[in-house]
Amino acid sequence: MGNLENGEMGKWENGEMGECENGEMGEWVTCGKLFFVDSRAERVKYMGVGILVGALSGLLSALFLFSLEAVTLTFSKNNWLLYFLPLGGLIIGGLYWKLGKSSDRGNDVIKDEVKFPFEKMPILMAPLVFVSTLITHLFGGSAGREGTAVQITTSVADQFSSLFGLKNEKRPWILRMAISGGFAAVFGTPIAGLVFSLEYILAGKKDWNLIFPSFLSAGVAHVVCLGLGVEHANYEIDTPIIFDKLNGGVYLLIAIVVGLLAALYMVLQKLLTKGINRLIEHRVLRTMIGGVVVAAIILSFDLQDYSGLSLEIITNSFFSSQEFYVPLIKIVLTALTLSFGFKGGEVTPLFMIGAAAGSCVGGYFNVPLDWMAAMGFVAMFGAVMKTPITGAAIALEIFAPEIFGVAIGICLIAYIIPKLLLAKMKLV
Repeated sequence: MGNLENGEMGKWENGEMGECENGEMGEWVTCGKLFFVDSRAERVKYMGVGILVGALSGLLSALFLFSLEAVTLTFSKNNWLLYFLPLGGLIIGGLYWKLGKSSDRGNDVIKDEVKFPFEKMPILMAPLVFVSTLITHLFGGSAGREGTAVQITTSVADQFSSLFGLKNEKRPWILRMAISGGFAAVFGTPIAGLVFSLEYILAGKKDWNLIFPSFLSAGVAHVVCLGLGVEHANYEIDTPIIFDKLNGGVYLLIAIVVGLLAALYMVLQKLLTKGINRLIEHRVLRTMIGGVVVAAIILSFDLQDYSGLSLEIITNSFFSSQEFYVPLIKIVLTALTLSFGFKGGEVTPLFMIGAAAGSCVGGYFNVPLDWMAAMGFVAMFGAVMKTPITGAAIALEIFAPEIFGVAIGICLIAYIIPKLLLAKMKLV
């Protein structure tokens, strides 16, 4: 094991871990890389970077959210645009086939660069996913928005990594800050943005030196978005939370139901993606055919409310019990839309699936629908994204502080169920 001089940077050398002279082990930063931030100047520098990345993330996210709002409104007033979803698929497929093959893997590219930094994120990822997400929503595809925001903020911020002196193994730092900022800006949740960047991307290798700079990025991005006029959805919780035998049992039932729905969605999307890619190898043809399939299903069964983000269904779930088939329809349409190669992410559809499922369960047991919808809202997110703590943080920020403790338990149970089921099916 190699030794370090005082103040020098600890690194992996020939597969061995650097050790300080006093024998203490260095702190994790990313897979295979270690270094220290001991000086005050360095800490100030990274806090400054966090603020700048947050401001950039806020600006980019606001531009995206305003654009998404415009195309969503356009589709809501012109449902006939669904007939052009195959054309949208043709455009998206053509763009990625010609310009963005390295960007087509989306968030997986970000995760790879955080864990094993090799080269800068492709700059074309930002405009490609921006335009493709707007096309998906304009023509009625069922998709979300957070994946787009995170890809935009990380790919753009990474272009400035060398300017900030973040090269090679230090590049993941700016990516994590951009992840925090992008997530926080889109949903108005700076705490959840920070937790998400640690829980989803780092997969357990948490670098505590980055908590404050990443939180600064998330906070600044959120403030910038608000300052530019972005308005986030406001879900009213009017009923005080009650934890007795009945409600406790219903909370447990919601966690189980949502966990099973999460497993269904994850299995369906995995199998669909694998099967569709095998059957239709050409990128352009695949997304164009996907447009035909998704549009045909929506038009045949009059499912326009399930296009896009389905925000109206989310809102209704807090005061009106939903039918059992509502979350199932959204699961199928979202899995199809994304598996065929359309863009936009899946978090907001997951919110809708969970909220509708919670509302449905609450309706059967005559318990407050707002709390049931809120529990399902965050549990479905935590289960599918494998980020249960982030789910609880979302509950804290979007709903109410008193929901936090119960939300952690529900999110963890919902997260464990698909994890066990998929492992049993050997799909993990």
